[in-house]
Amino acid sequence: EKELEKRKKQKELEELEGLTWPAKLKIIPGFVFRQSNPAVFGVEILLGKLRGKASLMTEDGKEVGKIKNIEDQGEKVDEAKQSEQVALSVTGLTLGRQASEGQDLYTAISEENYRRFKKKKHLLNKSEKAVLLEIGKIMRQKNQVWGV
Repeated sequence: EKELEKRKKQKELEELEGLTWPAKLKIIPGFVFRQSNPAVFGVEILLGKLRGKASLMTEDGKEVGKIKNIEDQGEKVDEAKQSEQVALSVTGLTLGRQASEGQDLYTAISEENYRRFKKKKHLLNKSEKAVLLEIGKIMRQKNQVWGV
């Protein structure tokens, strides 16, 4: 019976596989290695889970770039979890212009993804749920019915 539950959860998680996961990260001051083309800088994952290829947005919902790579101590990694510190290379972002050291960034989640996560929120951990809520609030500042 436990095995069945486990398989069911695994199957549900696979349905969320290709989606941009909700994450909130802080640009670590003093760890900017390149300002643009691509910008390379250190971040700490404050909430959620960060995966490569995600687009990033500021606290006001403005998209500022797309993650090219995530590195942990020089090694490329597929994802970074809450409280981990990693280096990102981000295309389309100029540090000092669209974002600055010490600033919080979020993954830019499509409305469709947001709805899918909401339906499966029993699969998300506490920090992923918290950041999903924050992203929803940010997006509803521009469009009150976003994700509803």
